[in-house]
Amino acid sequence: MHTWFPRAFLLAALGVAGSCSDEPNGPGTQGPWVQVVAGAFHTCALSAGLVYCWGQNLEGQLGNGWNTRSSTPLLTNLPVPIRSLAAGFSHTCGLTESGTAYCWGSNEDGQLGSGQSGGSVRVPVLVAGLQTFRSLVAGASHTCGLSFAGVALCWGDNQYGQLGDGSTADRTSLTAVAGGLTFRSLVAGAYHTCGLTDAGALHCWGRNDRGQLGDGSTTDHPTPSPAATGLTFQSVGAGAGSSCGLTSAGAANCWGDNRYGQLGDGSTTDRTTPTLVAGGRTFRSLTVGSHTCGVTGSGAAYCWGDNGSGQLGDGSDSRRAMPTAVTGGHTFDSLSAGGSHTCGLTGAGALYCWGSNYDGQLGAGLPDNWTPGVVSGGLAFQSLVAGGTHTCGTTATGTTYCWGSNGSGQIGDGTTTSCATPVPVAGGLALRSLSAGYGRTCGLDATGAAFCWGANAYGQLGDGSTTSRATPTPVAGGITFASLSAGEYHACGVSGGGAAFCWGYNCCGQLGLSTPIGTTTSTPMLVDGGLTFQQIDTRAFDVTCGLTTAGAAYCWGTSGYGDLVGTGPLGYYMNSPLAVVGGLTFRSLAAGGAYTCGLTNSGAAYCWGGYGTEFAMGRTRPQVYVTSPVAVNAP
Repeated sequence: MHTWFPRAFLLAALGVAGSCSDEPNGPGTQGPWVQVVAGAFHTCALSAGLVYCWGQNLEGQLGNGWNTRSSTPLLTNLPVPIRSLAAGFSHTCGLTESGTAYCWGSNEDGQLGSGQSGGSVRVPVLVAGLQTFRSLVAGASHTCGLSFAGVALCWGDNQYGQLGDGSTADRTSLTAVAGGLTFRSLVAGAYHTCGLTDAGALHCWGRNDRGQLGDGSTTDHPTPSPAATGLTFQSVGAGAGSSCGLTSAGAANCWGDNRYGQLGDGSTTDRTTPTLVAGGRTFRSLTVGSHTCGVTGSGAAYCWGDNGSGQLGDGSDSRRAMPTAVTGGHTFDSLSAGGSHTCGLTGAGALYCWGSNYDGQLGAGLPDNWTPGVVSGGLAFQSLVAGGTHTCGTTATGTTYCWGSNGSGQIGDGTTTSCATPVPVAGGLALRSLSAGYGRTCGLDATGAAFCWGANAYGQLGDGSTTSRATPTPVAGGITFASLSAGEYHACGVSGGGAAFCWGYNCCGQLGLSTPIGTTTSTPMLVDGGLTFQQIDTRAFDVTCGLTTAGAAYCWGTSGYGDLVGTGPLGYYMNSPLAVVGGLTFRSLAAGGAYTCGLTNSGAAYCWGGYGTEFAMGRTRPQVYVTSPVAVNAP
């Protein structure tokens, strides 16, 4: 799996109920969008060589290594920058600057071109054959590329002859289109493909049950068939069962399936030859899906055809048999029509989508949208932290965004309204690091000053009160911190000099104070023992562990589960740091719900604690407690 993250990565919250500010997040700090492609139920866009995808992901078509759908853009794991994209029904392909191709998603029919078929691939794979391409197009389950010499090569599903090689056999590797023609451009419909020669002559091949090949028949053709027209075209588009072309004068002609009015001639009658779109408008570009859209010379967008999910963008769900204006007054450079949604790119690089959002393909945590809405997210984050039910991230400029549950104000936007997309934290603070606990967030600015917000019933914000805060609040005491760790109900920080301070809930001694166990504190208190720490971890509910500058591990809190503390005996509380047994030195520590693990300088991992610890150590046999560090994967 590729993990190319050049200075930044992007992640977004998924499926969180509630609503938040309607103020749109633009294309974000990674730069303007330069291309958008719409698959059947997913969308991908390109910015500064980076690919972001969102929507349906059952087949891995988002390319992020998972199969969970996303309602906001996620970075695709690609090893090199990408210059153009193509999206099929449930697969996606990208073309590099050098012309090599990567594809990801469904590979049931070999449409990824990897030499294999079956299943799906959740991260991009190189198309086999060492071929370089000028352009790529993707149909429902097939893919085609145009070489720099104008030769068309196709692969994947060939049930209707859409690969153009004279057969109906699927291909898992590149296969040349028969006939010896050279093309200047290609387009792929669901089950058919079309190409334009340098002279503007149109040839199509594949499925033709609705006349989508434009040759005057409804007979499938496994090799290129010339269109039955005297027209020459400057560009052509292909959709589910229809095709459209633009003449050099900008006149739009469509043919094929017209049951929803997607040919735009004012009727719902199928056409087997190119037919002029009604209305007398001229267009500079067209896009065809289950519906059709075009951009005029002035940048105005018009759509026609199926509109059951509002994909025409006219504010209704009524189908249109003639071009109808997309509402909103936006000026678009290009459009892309998907199965039941549409996306448009403005000259400034802003991205808008409308129509069905069942799988999050609009890039917003919203229901179906009948008018253009700006794509959410698109923010490039330097770091992320996850709380119990919320997430926060910082951009390269230190701007902090949060999203998710917000019942205690943990998003920090001044409200307690949950939000499914990133919103800026109030106050304009530039934070260099973040830590999130259950229902709250803490951060450090460049000077080491600490700020916290969210739930505060136990004083875990450290501001001297037990009042929850919906905006960042300074931690009391004026301490300069090098690092912070926010646990479930308590927090600790390491000062620039290595002193550890803790505050909040203290049911079990997890604050490391000489005060009686059960005494909470709402301001930072110095941890007992006089130790100098490089790291502290509060992610366990009732235990805190720290790593000294010498690499020795110390823990404090409950030892009831065997325990996270690793000090041997069970069943008591420790309110001051005790050394983890075994004499090991570590370079880092991490605590889970009921166990702790450490990484030595040599890279060896050790864990101790209870409940799930055996799985953390790579074992499967039952064992109740591990009271001292044991090597991971030890026999």
